[in-house]
Amino acid sequence: MTPPGIALQLWTVRERYDTEPDEVLARVAEMGYPAVETVYSRTGGRTHEAQREALDRHGLAAPSMHAFIDELEDDLDGVIGAARAQGAEYVVCAWVGPERRQTAADYQDLARSLAGIGERCRDAGLQLCYHHHDFELAEAGGRRGMEWIWEGVDAELLKAEVDVYWVDVAGLDPVAYLQALGERCVLLHCKDRARPGTPPLAGAGEGLASENAEVGAGVLDFPALLAAAPHARWLVTEQDFSAGDPLDSAEVSLRAVQRLLAPEAAA
Repeated sequence: MTPPGIALQLWTVRERYDTEPDEVLARVAEMGYPAVETVYSRTGGRTHEAQREALDRHGLAAPSMHAFIDELEDDLDGVIGAARAQGAEYVVCAWVGPERRQTAADYQDLARSLAGIGERCRDAGLQLCYHHHDFELAEAGGRRGMEWIWEGVDAELLKAEVDVYWVDVAGLDPVAYLQALGERCVLLHCKDRARPGTPPLAGAGEGLASENAEVGAGVLDFPALLAAAPHARWLVTEQDFSAGDPLDSAEVSLRAVQRLLAPEAAA
């Protein structure tokens, strides 16, 4: 089986990328990342076509792009056009506001919307995915929110980008969660969870990983996680917050994932 690629979610370096996109991309490429995961609404002040040109200059692929549910519902043509311009294969629903995820009915409505979006993406040669946080793994109507989504949308129309940090925060076993999803998990967000007693890097906030850490620096068992996600095409490192320079954190995570994928690590 072809080993997965490694990408950096540009949210990790968002503040620098907003003002110094070329410098950030140059550093990311110099580290050895072959790819980045982009965000539809954050392009470093450029068009998506210009962002693609910049990625090409630095030898970086952009296999996946994050977008919010309102962007997918209200500007799907724009999102699809941006994904095509960047050469992406995956469009990822990365955020759903709290008003859309309170009850079972909310999640059922969301699933219906995602099914339609997934069809449009499929027709455009793209694959829709869903990136969850901990709140979608909470109960809603006697079931976890993500269960309503996974069961409400055909697996060919909606794949998973599993974030192992958020699975752990939700109190679930990330390995078991990945095993249960099986082939549906095509993208894996790799960020570790800091060891107990480590001060949080930011204040509490919904969807903000204030207790994250570089891959290998926390408590998650990444060898077991990667073994449980054999169908993941890309391993995407990400941190919401870093104790120091986010680019330094990105490099630490890259080296850790590279070691995990080395032949001797699998022996």
